[in-house]
Amino acid sequence: MANFYVNTTEVVHKLPNNDRPKFYMFGVPSYTNMGDQAVSLAERKYIENEFPEYQYIEIIEEDDDYAIPIVQEHLQSSDIIAFTGGGNMGNLYHNHEEARRKVFSTFVNNLTISFPQSIHFEDNEDGEIEKQKSQEAYRKNPNLVLVARDAQSFHRMQSTFDNPVIFTPDMVLYMKPV
Repeated sequence: MANFYVNTTEVVHKLPNNDRPKFYMFGVPSYTNMGDQAVSLAERKYIENEFPEYQYIEIIEEDDDYAIPIVQEHLQSSDIIAFTGGGNMGNLYHNHEEARRKVFSTFVNNLTISFPQSIHFEDNEDGEIEKQKSQEAYRKNPNLVLVARDAQSFHRMQSTFDNPVIFTPDMVLYMKPV
């Protein structure tokens, strides 16, 4: 059963039934890497503040496979699909990249955003195979926008994928210092 994180006070197992457009964030980390947790929190705050008309729905990465068909069933044309940012695009973290490919190649009719990422495909056989798999999956989505969080990743994404690429700082910088 997928856990849909709709707000900060409860875990919800069913999608809300209302007229608000949804902003689905896939790949939300449930592990204890504090940097990734901070990125996730900043993304949520950004969407809640900058897109208040959207209902933000977090889907933790381990629930992506369960959630995909449920989201497909409820998806509206105005909904936005996103995948959390970080530093795991490429072949260094296979599970993250495989989850990203599934999301990008499934939700091809909605605006799909890959939040600010760093990218690295190793210069070896595994890196080349995984890059080709990602290229094939990303190519299926004509509504996919990639966001790079550093200049090197911006240039790598542009030379690796046909999708539009935007350059912006890491989402964690959206948070106010404490």
